[in-house]
Amino acid sequence: MALIQNESITKSYLLQPRIQTFLVFLLSITLLYGLKTIFSEFRLDEIRFHPLSSDSLMQTLPLSILHEHPIRSLTYLHIDPPLFDAIRAMLATFWTSDKGNIGDYVDRHLLTLWLILFGILSTIIFSWVRQGTGSALFAALVTLIWNLHPSPISMATNIDSTFMGSVFVTWLIYEIWIFGRPNSSVLRVVIATTLCFLTRSLFQWYFIPVLAVSLFFVGANKKHLTVGLCAITLIVGIFSIKQYVLFNTVVTSTFAGQSATGVLWITEANPRGGDTWTGYSPLPKYNKFISVYSDNIKVKYPEGASEISAGYNTEAQWRLHLIHPQIAKDKCRAEPLYCLSGLFRSIQTNWPQYWIETWSRENTLVANLPWTSYFYRGVHHYRLELLCAFLIFSIHIFRRTPPYLVSVLGKSLVPLYVFGICILGNWFDWYEGGRMKFFLEPTLCTFIAIQVFFGAKFMIFSTRKIFSLH
Repeated sequence: MALIQNESITKSYLLQPRIQTFLVFLLSITLLYGLKTIFSEFRLDEIRFHPLSSDSLMQTLPLSILHEHPIRSLTYLHIDPPLFDAIRAMLATFWTSDKGNIGDYVDRHLLTLWLILFGILSTIIFSWVRQGTGSALFAALVTLIWNLHPSPISMATNIDSTFMGSVFVTWLIYEIWIFGRPNSSVLRVVIATTLCFLTRSLFQWYFIPVLAVSLFFVGANKKHLTVGLCAITLIVGIFSIKQYVLFNTVVTSTFAGQSATGVLWITEANPRGGDTWTGYSPLPKYNKFISVYSDNIKVKYPEGASEISAGYNTEAQWRLHLIHPQIAKDKCRAEPLYCLSGLFRSIQTNWPQYWIETWSRENTLVANLPWTSYFYRGVHHYRLELLCAFLIFSIHIFRRTPPYLVSVLGKSLVPLYVFGICILGNWFDWYEGGRMKFFLEPTLCTFIAIQVFFGAKFMIFSTRKIFSLH
């Protein structure tokens, strides 16, 4: 009798959501760590399955500078949000020469952090599916499939900020999705938004109105909404003021400037002279064209920034960031129809590329997983799977009340914002579709899984009803 009672207590304990979530986190990181260990023979060096190091990325500062001048480096970092380099700078402060190469030391710890984030992302997906379907068993199955998916495995073993950014984006969308439930929190929305803003350049000051409308539509308490938006505005405002005072811009000076002309196909702003290479270099003509705009820039690049200038965090890139948006504005004022057609051309070009596989073919871990080819078939039909999921969802909300439909719209705004920025992230014919998709891939997979559950449930119910009539 005592044994039965103890088994009942153990079973009840394991059914608690927090215990389930912790077990998912633990098993997820164990799975990824196990895969990295089993396939360790395919490492390119002691720590990497992917050839890139964090020091070789376009948007990062060299570790040598971050190690020597961490505060100054982050102050004058203008090309990208500071969180990724802040983590690298913090790790670099613990490095000493007896710990080996500084790049390997930092990247090893970054991969450990990515391992933890892999577990956190798994818990978000598990919690989301469990709350969406009411089935912990189905949520566990979906999470297991996700953990075996080559996309998160590839991104969690690739040392750039894409994986970290995707975790924060997924968390933010999840928090907005559960808003209004007893476990929802404006504070968590503020933290998730802040982390998104500090990690990825696709979140700039103009995301705040989108978030405000989203929270308003999902029914956020006016007092909590006001406090939350004020907190986010303060954080974004401090960063934007710093950018403006030092660099005369309120956003990061990423390649968004060049993308502004690239997405509109303004070929004279392209050093190659067009969208395809013809063997003829129009560089002198391009330089002359750019110099006209460069001469109009009256503000000076800060001396402090020049001292830690490296990679693409340079005066040249800062100038291009100021020049290209002005070129785009002038072109669209003069030829609005040309810009409109360029925008549609970009969407037409990017759409099929957006849905390609996320995982890098250079990642030796993913390349040697025996199930990668099977997942490719699923990813190849993402658009069809999403269409079916939307049809099931449409049936589900068909007879819902207007307030519910407004709430659905509110929950859709942030994913639509991320999708809109990513689908227009090309630079003429250059576009990283698969990597862009990963910011929403966890959300898309979760949405598909929940709709599959309800679709299957509806079919089983209908089948039983038919047989009962006979």
